[in-house]
Amino acid sequence: MASSSTLLFLDLPPGTFIGIDLLSFNSSPNFHGVIEVPIGIHFIYTGTDASVSIRNGRWLNIESSSTTHTFQWNAEDESLSLITPDSPTAQHALSTMPSLPAHGLITYPALEAATSNLQAGDTSTGAISPIPASSWTSLVSHISSSTIARITPTGTLTSISSAPADSEADSIPGLTRSEALSALPSSTNLNLLPIDLKRTWAEGDVGVVRTERARDRSWYLHRLLGDLTEGYERHISAREVLGELQFCYVMVMVLANWSCLEGWKRIISVVFTCRIALREAQGWFVEVVRVLKFQLERAEDVEGGVFELREEGASGWLKVLLKRFRENVEDSLDPGSKLEQELQSLEEVMRERYGWEVEKTVLKRGMVQLEDGEMLEVSLTGADEDEEKGDWAPVVVET
Repeated sequence: MASSSTLLFLDLPPGTFIGIDLLSFNSSPNFHGVIEVPIGIHFIYTGTDASVSIRNGRWLNIESSSTTHTFQWNAEDESLSLITPDSPTAQHALSTMPSLPAHGLITYPALEAATSNLQAGDTSTGAISPIPASSWTSLVSHISSSTIARITPTGTLTSISSAPADSEADSIPGLTRSEALSALPSSTNLNLLPIDLKRTWAEGDVGVVRTERARDRSWYLHRLLGDLTEGYERHISAREVLGELQFCYVMVMVLANWSCLEGWKRIISVVFTCRIALREAQGWFVEVVRVLKFQLERAEDVEGGVFELREEGASGWLKVLLKRFRENVEDSLDPGSKLEQELQSLEEVMRERYGWEVEKTVLKRGMVQLEDGEMLEVSLTGADEDEEKGDWAPVVVET
């Protein structure tokens, strides 16, 4: 393969769980590496067990062909360290490659083929996970080196790496949050977008302005984009948000990282509650919906699913967001807009795969005349919450 690279693994214990992108397997005593790895963004991860161990991983951007990346097994923390190419260890490993047994180096396409074969056969052995490898490129299409460097400067993370918003810093007795965060291991920190869904308005906002920005998070999205890059380069910031959305999702898939799942939910919650911004950047929202659709198509590719989409309690929040987003799209854009078409495509996927029905025009409240002539208002359960009425009504604060 002309545009490919090689990954060498030194001192990897036999039986170690190892993954490259969405391809995972247990190493054999004679396994030494993977060849013909395509150019692009990749993620390499390990664990002592395929299902219950904490996994350690590293992002790798292969930018040129015919390169070799050497990893050394670290027994102390059960992880792989990337060795610099000019180090004696890496040079020695490279010089011994020709003498390695043919079956000690497996090709990336062979791993893909093995995964594809398991789709139609028995997947109970657990040797290689039954995940469509062709999905990887689409799942990371917006992730760049800058995205990775911003979120994790070292390029590494584990199953328990966490963003400050998801850490246990608030629960450490005797320390303020800032003191607690500085005391936590920096290697476990993820610099995800600092989204606070409980405060989506500007400091000093009061009254109607504050209420509107709480309901329509367009202003908050603009602020997040502005804070992401210097010089307010909106197109770069917009892609960074898409990149983080993908980063979080694949880290849930391969590491089962809880903080990344929460970060993914926060981004979706901001984007799908925007209204004014739909008219200003429809094309970007179209791409968000496309990314989400592909992610949800792959939600059950991992054991147990990223989350249970068929259970109301586990996915109800997403159903509410999709319904609200549809209402905003219909209210803000012309009928048949590109965004509406993409949203319909997403809804069709959810309907076919998970039995979802995203409501459109449904009577939720009305008057019923009783036999004695009395008129009684009736409503469906949850109507007040959906329509933001009653106890769910926004409060306008005047000062």
